[in-house]
Amino acid sequence: MAARRLLLLMLVLLAVSSLAAALVPQSEREEGSGTGPAGTDTGPNRPQKASGGRLVEETIDAQARRPRSIRLHGGDGLALTVRSRAPDQVEIPAFGLLEHVARGDPARFDLLPARNGAFVVRLIESRRVIGRIVVRPERRGPSRQG
Repeated sequence: MAARRLLLLMLVLLAVSSLAAALVPQSEREEGSGTGPAGTDTGPNRPQKASGGRLVEETIDAQARRPRSIRLHGGDGLALTVRSRAPDQVEIPAFGLLEHVARGDPARFDLLPARNGAFVVRLIESRRVIGRIVVRPERRGPSRQG
């Protein structure tokens, strides 16, 4: 009797999970596939560049005397690495992002800013601004190569 109940429960779970998988839109299924056209990395940890945008890879050294300014245009993606010799937390408040950083363990952020403006990158415990991400309006004109 218990074996029948267990078998029935397993069949119900199989039916529910199959139904859930069938209802998930196709675009969400392919989103985390890992590679996009021409073998480019588009997995969950790498932002896809928007049409007309570019992927900018930058590093901020938390021990630098002056905050680093990173300039982007609308549609650009940013793969940001923050390095520090001392343990701390790096925050980009405008995007609600917070990551731990320590010697040998950099903080990494992948952004695709949806709005223009200047956004600070700061260390929480040290109470210092270590960088700014400046997003300007999207470039107009002929298509760029790159």
